[in-house]
Amino acid sequence: AGLDRTAYVPLGVDLERFHPARREHAGRTRQWFGLSDRPLIVYAGRLAREKQVDVLLAAWRMAQRTVDAELVLVGAGRTGPELRARAHGLRVRWIPHVSSRTMLADLIAAASLVVAPSPVETFGLAAVEAMASGVPVLGADRGGVAELVERSGAGTTFPAGDADALAMALRAAWSSDLGAAGARGRAYVEREHAWSTVFNRLFAVYDGVVGA
Repeated sequence: AGLDRTAYVPLGVDLERFHPARREHAGRTRQWFGLSDRPLIVYAGRLAREKQVDVLLAAWRMAQRTVDAELVLVGAGRTGPELRARAHGLRVRWIPHVSSRTMLADLIAAASLVVAPSPVETFGLAAVEAMASGVPVLGADRGGVAELVERSGAGTTFPAGDADALAMALRAAWSSDLGAAGARGRAYVEREHAWSTVFNRLFAVYDGVVGA
């Protein structure tokens, strides 16, 4: 953009709340939300056009034939009724917006994979929360989530907006070592996105400005 004298300080995540240990009571979480015993693929976010949940549903229509999992869509928004109509006949469960951060952390930790189909995420906090929970991420190849996946090695990407490619990526992810990818994500977030690390970086920027 032609700017200089800039500093990049990424956001942090609550590493105690979003933690792989929550996976130990995944069964209780499933019961609470009325989910099946199948492995879970989760999308958590607004139901808005720019989030491209319609692309995820189109991909799931193809992928569900060979991926033995349940797609869980968590969130609310204007496109909700349209998306529900598109999901007719699909193996999808809908959960309204979860206001409790602790309950959301439980739900994400119970997932085997988190999908972030939007190519316009500026950072991708939900993806970082998934990584902190030891859950790998499948994201669009543009935007903030793509950078997080590339840097962490905690998942993979697909060409943004391409439902066929997303279906293939879902199948490929399902046959990969999701546990290893999740462990890489947790290690990356502990190293790069702990709030203590974030504030140290931010205060270092302030010190640099004051001392300039």
